[in-house]
Amino acid sequence: MSDIETRTDPEKADALHDVNASSPDAPLAATVEKPGKVKKPKGLFESVMSPLSSFGFTCIILLCLMVLTYFGTYAQKSIGLVKAQEVYFDSFICRINFAAFNLPDLWIRFPGAFLLLILLAVNLICGGMVRIKWRRRNTGILIGHFGIIFLLIAGLVKFSQSTNGYVQLWPNEKTSIYTSFHEWEIAIGEPLGDGTVREHLIPGGDLERHGSFHSSKVPFRLIVDDYFENCRPRSAKTSLATNVVDGVLLEEMPWVKEAPMNTAGAYVTVHADGEKPLRGLLFGHDNHPWTVTVKGVPWTIDLRKCIFDLPFEVRLDEFRKKEHPGVSTPMLFESDVTKIDKGTEQKFHIAMNEPMRYGGFMFSQNNWGPQDNRPGPYYSVLEVSSNPSDQWPKYSCFVIAFGLLIHMLTKLAKHVNKQNALRRTM
Repeated sequence: MSDIETRTDPEKADALHDVNASSPDAPLAATVEKPGKVKKPKGLFESVMSPLSSFGFTCIILLCLMVLTYFGTYAQKSIGLVKAQEVYFDSFICRINFAAFNLPDLWIRFPGAFLLLILLAVNLICGGMVRIKWRRRNTGILIGHFGIIFLLIAGLVKFSQSTNGYVQLWPNEKTSIYTSFHEWEIAIGEPLGDGTVREHLIPGGDLERHGSFHSSKVPFRLIVDDYFENCRPRSAKTSLATNVVDGVLLEEMPWVKEAPMNTAGAYVTVHADGEKPLRGLLFGHDNHPWTVTVKGVPWTIDLRKCIFDLPFEVRLDEFRKKEHPGVSTPMLFESDVTKIDKGTEQKFHIAMNEPMRYGGFMFSQNNWGPQDNRPGPYYSVLEVSSNPSDQWPKYSCFVIAFGLLIHMLTKLAKHVNKQNALRRTM
């Protein structure tokens, strides 16, 4: 009988040693403890970025926006769309009064939508654009975040740069200006001596602060002593009453939720060097402006709704309306207009949900009149909007959708590759 040859394989021996070492009966081997990772102290940049970019901060902002949307939408029932937008959505800090919601008379200060959207933009920039790892697999997420930030920028541009108003045109009438629905301004008219007038404007937002206004081009200082968003003039019973000007005073009225129905009014004082102060009363529906003489020159001061210029003219060619059978309620009304720009004419048709767009302006059918059952002719009321970021929300939605599509395709490709790898190992 021959001897059995014995040969040792070093690799198999190491594997056998590992198996025996892991068995319960194997002797305990000496273990070496690995030192734990020492956390580096956060720097100033990380300390600031960490709360601003956190997902928890995002959730708090979205929750506040949801609460604000509820209260702001419900408040439109009592104070109207314009006032609710001003109080809740155009402000940094708003005041929520629970009495308006049939709750106990309690009010709290709450961040307004303007402040919340700024914080959301900061959160998206810090968390979605700065702290995120810039890898190929995160391309879709980065594009989606950029689209949301672009959407917020569009809202900021609209808030700060857009204007809104209307034009009222009879057939064959044309205009190159439009009037705001509810915003007011003071226009100071300076005669130029050739029959024309140069206007110096004070925006309505400044009037509410009851400030003092002065310009190097105007030889006097105008002080707004008191300003009312809605008021009416009435005769004073005695000339000794407070705030009486030429036997008339302004009676402040409650805000009407249909904003165009409110009429502003103000008490103003003209101060010129070396002359006696002149006190006047301005009412939004006065037929004529207040005229004052300063240093021998007549100046006009008028409180009116804001007027905006158009870089072209619009002429109403024809207005048509079609009524429901048996009633005077119109089923549809539409206008044919001509745009005149530097001598060039272009025809447009404007109807409900069919606006005219040209030169950054949008004209849409808003109303008509007179609505007193007369057979005609009628005038057409066209709403005019100027918004540099009019199409930006649409573009931002395309960017967001593209980012989501890339992200889903990336995840799908990763899943398919993983499944193929599993099949190859089986």
